[in-house]
Amino acid sequence: MTTYLFKHVLIRDTVYSMQLRTRLRDLHARAGEAIEALHADNLAPFYADLAYHYGQAEIPDKERHYALLAGRRAADEYANDEALRFLTRAMELTPPRDKATQYEILSAREMVYDLQGNREAQRHDLQLLFFMAQGEQKVDVVLRQARYEEQVGNYTGAVETVQRCVELAQTYHKPIAETQAYLYWARAEWRQGHYHIAMPLFEQALALAQQHHLPDTEVDSLRNLGNVHWSLGHYPEAMRYYEQALPRYQTLDYKRGESATLNNISIVFVDQGDYVQARSYSESALHLKMMIGDRIGARIAHSTLGDIAWHFGRLAEARQHYEAACRLSEEVDDPPGRCEDQVNLARLAYRAGDYAAAFEHSWQALDLARGLNDANILGYALLFLGHAALGMGDCDGAVAAYTESLVLRRTLHQAHLIADPLAGLAQTWLCQGNLAQAHACIEELLPNLAADSVESHRSLHGSRDPIQIYLTAYHVLQALDDPRANELLRQGYAHLQTCADRISDVALRRQFLENVTPHRTLAEEALRMLPMPSIIQYSENEEV
Repeated sequence: MTTYLFKHVLIRDTVYSMQLRTRLRDLHARAGEAIEALHADNLAPFYADLAYHYGQAEIPDKERHYALLAGRRAADEYANDEALRFLTRAMELTPPRDKATQYEILSAREMVYDLQGNREAQRHDLQLLFFMAQGEQKVDVVLRQARYEEQVGNYTGAVETVQRCVELAQTYHKPIAETQAYLYWARAEWRQGHYHIAMPLFEQALALAQQHHLPDTEVDSLRNLGNVHWSLGHYPEAMRYYEQALPRYQTLDYKRGESATLNNISIVFVDQGDYVQARSYSESALHLKMMIGDRIGARIAHSTLGDIAWHFGRLAEARQHYEAACRLSEEVDDPPGRCEDQVNLARLAYRAGDYAAAFEHSWQALDLARGLNDANILGYALLFLGHAALGMGDCDGAVAAYTESLVLRRTLHQAHLIADPLAGLAQTWLCQGNLAQAHACIEELLPNLAADSVESHRSLHGSRDPIQIYLTAYHVLQALDDPRANELLRQGYAHLQTCADRISDVALRRQFLENVTPHRTLAEEALRMLPMPSIIQYSENEEV
C-alpha cells in the first residue's frame, strides 16, 4: 500500500477536493448513461434529469441536447419558468457558430415569452431571430413579428408585416406559414373594426387550414370567425363557431385556445343577459389561464368577471377584478388591455356616481383607443364619456360624445350597439327640455323595443345597460303623454324579470334587482304605475 504524507493541510484538502469532483463527474456521467440505456424507448420524462447529470458531469454537448429537449417538454406542459431555465441554459451552451441550434432554441423561447406576455424579452429574441434567419426561415420570423405587433396593438404595422409574410410564404412555398399569415392578417383587421375585411380573410385561413390538414390553425380560424360574428351582433352564429371550436381545442389539448373559447362563450352570455352562465364559463377560463401562465388571457377573464359583477350590482367585486386586470396589463405591457381597463374603470365609476372619475377614465380610454385604432373600444369609451358628461351636467359634451359613438357604431355596421348612445342622446335632450329631439331618438329606438318580447330581448343583446334604455324611453314617452309609455314600462319590467329568473341564488337575485340603480328604479316605477297582474312578484315560499 502506498502512503501519501502532506506537508500542508491546504494541499491535502485541495487534492481530496479534486479527487471528489472527478469522482462525482464520473458518477453523474454514469447515471446519465444508465438512464439512457434503461429508458431508451421513452426518454422524454427524464430529459430534465439527463440535463442535470450531464451538466454535473461537465459534458456540455449532452447537457445542451437534453436542456433543449427538457425546455421544449416543459413548454408543452405550460411549466413556463422551468422551460425558460432550460432553454436559456441550452442557449448558453451553444457555440456562436452553431446558428441552426441557436435559431431552434430562440424560436422555442420566444413562444414561452409570448405566452407569459413578457414583451421586452420576446422583442429581444425576435430581433436575434431576425438577424439570424436565412432563406425560408425569414418567413417564420416575419410571421412571428406580425403576431407580436398585433398583440402590442400595432394593428396597422401588423397588417403590413403579414402581407409581406404572405408574399414570402408563397415565394418559398410555405403553405403552413401562409395559412397562419391569413389568420393574423384577419385578426389585425378585426381589431380595427374592419369586420367585412376580416371575415373573408378568416374564411381563407380556414379553407387553407382544411386543405393542408392543419387542425390547430383550423380551430383558431373557427373561433375567430365566431369573434367577427359576435362583433356584428350575430350571436347564434358566433355561438355555433365557438361550440365547434371548444371540443376541438380540448381534443388537441390546446389549453390556451380552450380557455379563450370559454371566455368568448361567457361574453356572449353577458351580452344576452344570462350572467350566471357567463360567470361559470369565465371562472373556468380564468382557472385554465392561471394554470398555463397566460397572463394576457387571465387579464381578459378578470375583465369579463368584472363586467358580470357590475351587472349584478356587486361593485366591490367588480373593482377587484378590474384592478387585477389592470395589474396584469401593466406587468405584461399590454396596450389593448390598458385601453379596455380604462373603459372598465369608467363604467365602474359611472355606476358608483363618481362622474368626474368616469370622465377621466373615459378620456384616457379615448386617447389609447385612438392611438391603437381600436374602433370597438373607441365606441365604448365615447359612450361612457357621454354618460360621465351628462352626470356632470355637461349636456353639450354628452351630445357630442353620444353622437360620435352612434356614428361609429353605424359605420361599423353594429346595429345591435346603437341603442345605448341613442338612449343617451334621448336622456340628454330630455334633461334639456328638448322633447322634440328626445322624441326623435326614441322613435328610432322603439323598433328595437318591439312588442314581441323575444325580439325585444334579442335587439338589446350587446347593450351595456338594457334596463336603462327601457327606463329612458319610458321617461321620454311619459313626458310626451304618449299612450305607449306604460306598455313600454311593462316590456322593460318583463325583460328585467327574465334576466332575474335566470339567477337561482336568491341573495344574488335580490342584489341584481335592488343594487343596480336602473333595475331598482324601473321596478319601483312598474309597481307604482302598472296594474298588479302585470307585475311578477317573488314566490311566497322564497326568502328575500
